[in-house]
Amino acid sequence: MSLKLSSRQQAQLGFLDTAFSKVQRVQSLIEKMATPSEAETATRSLARFVDEIKSGASGMGLSRVAESAANIGSIARRSGAIPEKLRSLREGLAGLKNNWEGARKAASTPEKESSEVE
Repeated sequence: MSLKLSSRQQAQLGFLDTAFSKVQRVQSLIEKMATPSEAETATRSLARFVDEIKSGASGMGLSRVAESAANIGSIARRSGAIPEKLRSLREGLAGLKNNWEGARKAASTPEKESSEVE
């Protein structure tokens, strides 16, 4: 028995598969922010990456993923002490990963077909 996914679900899966490498890149940028000499560059790159994820997720109807990415972006753009910012970014990244996994599971589960009664 083959899975019958809608075209919307197939597009979402395609996006989520490509977004996974971006999520991993976000994680490495967050860890680079801990190095004082690379913090500024990593922060700018991080903001760009999460903006790409947010816009793509919004276009695919993945609102929770988009909200998580937007949250990370707003934290990255804030001023403040680096240790507190890193802690918040790591928590935001954990939320993004959880929402990504939930969206992946929802997109790979076939939708119930509506049976027409005549």
